[in-house]
Amino acid sequence: MIITHTVNHQGKHRVYLGGNFSLKAWLEQKDDTPAWTFAFDASEAPAHMSDPDAMRQWAYGLLSELAKALHVQLRDLMTVPFDVIAKLHTTSALHDKRIPSPQREVIETGYMPTLPGLKRTKADFTASDFKAYHDKGRSRGKR
Repeated sequence: MIITHTVNHQGKHRVYLGGNFSLKAWLEQKDDTPAWTFAFDASEAPAHMSDPDAMRQWAYGLLSELAKALHVQLRDLMTVPFDVIAKLHTTSALHDKRIPSPQREVIETGYMPTLPGLKRTKADFTASDFKAYHDKGRSRGKR
């Protein structure tokens, strides 16, 4: 599960649970204390949930996954301090995912699309590997 610690411009802390595609769920710190509250709402994404029962079931599942990640029983989850949960922050939401991102991040954080049968990634090729291809194209254009 993706866990994202955030801070707004006023210094309020939130921890978002899950990818926020179908349901937006978060924990909010209570006035600089270890206590927190849980809230959820329909996501702004096209695949958002609108059925309140489905949203509650999804939110319950997120809290269950959080309890597992913290190695506590679900009933004891409220006793875990906000800061401990915030430390579960996923360093990169792109890690082990295949999604478009700037070239410099692709190699470090995800999978690169590659034709089947290729032994090395496209990023491993150099300009000289494509020189013959470009030269062939230029010679056709001059004829």
